[in-house]
Amino acid sequence: MYLFVKKAYSAGKENTDSLVNRSLAELKKDTSRRPETLPAGEVLRTDRGKPYFSEGGVIFSVSHSGDLWVCLMKETDEDRPLGVDLQQIRKSRYEDLSDRYFSREEKAFIEEADTQEEKQQRFFTLWTEKEACGKALGTGIGRDLLAENVRSRCAERSLALKMLHIADGYLCACCMPEEWVGEDIDIREL
Repeated sequence: MYLFVKKAYSAGKENTDSLVNRSLAELKKDTSRRPETLPAGEVLRTDRGKPYFSEGGVIFSVSHSGDLWVCLMKETDEDRPLGVDLQQIRKSRYEDLSDRYFSREEKAFIEEADTQEEKQQRFFTLWTEKEACGKALGTGIGRDLLAENVRSRCAERSLALKMLHIADGYLCACCMPEEWVGEDIDIREL
């Protein structure tokens, strides 16, 4: 599994589809398969906006925040849930958002923190987990996912959440089938 990272990303200047194809080209350099058996790179979108390749062999998920863009990509013939979310940690009104959208357990997790900075960190951790889960399920973050305990929802669906360090000031959450969580994720800069 790979996580491709584009630094100095500027939304609108670089097309996500072209960055996905750059990621795919990098994956093809390391593939154990014949590269021609992998997708040619045509990116389509579901009716909810989730991107996917028109051909099988590789699944992926993308996210961006601040000046970073990421693509979590895995070679597989199975159509399995995979999601990634990236968030730049910044000052926010996390109390209002967590009161409005988070489960009781999640709000308690945030409030147990000793400092405002730690509370903000916990809020963004949960938020990135919810976004990654919504992408993996193909549903987006939606109101029902916001109100549920994301860790419980993932466990019920045999999904696991994994946090990765990409850069200081950012959080990156990956959501994947439980059996994949022990796999190494090769982080590469584009």
